[in-house]
Amino acid sequence: MASESSTEADQFEFGLKNQISLWGPRGEIVDYAKKQWAGVVRDYYYPRWAEFSRDLFDSLTLGTNFSQTDFNLEVLNEVEIPFGSYKKNYPIAPKGDFVSVMYKIFNRYILADNVDKISTPICSNDTAIQKIIKFMENG
Repeated sequence: MASESSTEADQFEFGLKNQISLWGPRGEIVDYAKKQWAGVVRDYYYPRWAEFSRDLFDSLTLGTNFSQTDFNLEVLNEVEIPFGSYKKNYPIAPKGDFVSVMYKIFNRYILADNVDKISTPICSNDTAIQKIIKFMENG
């Protein structure tokens, strides 16, 4: 559906971002329709995780209790609500080589602990993906 005006386009954009983030004006159902679309991880999920990491680190180093309520309010006001108002054009085509990234993640976090369970080496082609799927299914 095309917008008739810039105001309508802004409303469409806000509605879309609100649906995949807060699902309401006050975050009634956070992450109900979450997506990992271009820019959403960088501009929405990463800042939330960064804030969580900072708050948790502070509570551990200061010896104070982590307050989930304070964190939720802070992230709502500093990340989640502003995200709906960002005016940014996001790419519609993938950037980078996601297959190479997948192999690096697999080799670092899965293969390292389970190398003795795989009979053939992982290589960067279609058969490697089949081997990964078979390994994941059979453990």
